[in-house]
This record gives sequence, structure tokens and C-alpha cells, in this order.
Amino acid sequence: LKIPVSALSELRRVLKPGGILACRDADYGAFTWYPELPPLDRWRTLYRDITQRNQAESNGGRFLKTWTMEADLDLIEIGCSTWVFSNDRDRQWWGNMWSKRVIQSDFADQAIAYGFSDQQELEEISSAFLEWANDPTGFYAVPHTEVISTKRLLDGIK
Repeated sequence: LKIPVSALSELRRVLKPGGILACRDADYGAFTWYPELPPLDRWRTLYRDITQRNQAESNGGRFLKTWTMEADLDLIEIGCSTWVFSNDRDRQWWGNMWSKRVIQSDFADQAIAYGFSDQQELEEISSAFLEWANDPTGFYAVPHTEVISTKRLLDGIK
């Protein structure tokens, strides 16, 4: 994808020499959850297919370092953090949010319009998010890659 590199290049252009740029992106392909529910696996596949159709990258976290380097920014630090949804409150928030988004958002509209899914399948995925949210053993992890970079003080000198 050239769009993220173009965006980072534009950020580099307007960044003062020596300025700091921090970026963070999730990696949907690395999301993990328990219990393992097949409709949630299908959701991840649909999400990837929709983002690719939209010329975006659902697994952006794994590409963030490369995109930063291609934009000619100097890496200072790269790391990873993880959102975890496991306690009752967090599971209810995440599960209810996604159960609605799967059937009442651009995700739903595009899944159907692009021919990737139908209303029945989206309802099944929505129900699976609620099933997951209501399971006291439920666990969900969302990894994010974080990159801190800079523009050289004397641009053009490596």
C-alpha cells in the first residue's frame, strides 16, 4: 500500500527538523480471543477483505516500521502494547460495541455491497460477539505497534 507511506511522507514534510513523530496502529490479524468462536474468525476475514477493497490495511501494525522507513523517517524506538478485554465490564463494552458495528455500520453496509457477506451471516457474527462478551472465561487481546521517529536535523544528510 502506498497510501500510508504517502501520509507519513507528508507528515515528515511538515515536521520540523529534529521533530518527533509518534504513530500507532493495531494488527487485526494478530487479535486473539477465547473462547474461540468460528464466527469471530469469519469477522476477522471479512474485516481484512473490506479494508483491502478500500485500499487500506487491517494488519497495519506489522507494516508500521516498514512504512516509516519508506517515508524516510529515522526510527528512534519501536514497541508494542496490547489492549486486553477480560473483566466483565471490558468484555461487555467491547463485545456489545462490535455486535452493533457488525450489523449497523459502514462495515455491515460494505460487507453486503461488496458481496462478501449477507445479513444472516452478519447477524451470526453479531451474536457471537455477544456470546463472547457474556462468557466469564472470555479474553480478547488487541496488539498495537508503536513507532517513534524523527526528521533529521539536517535533512538530506544521513
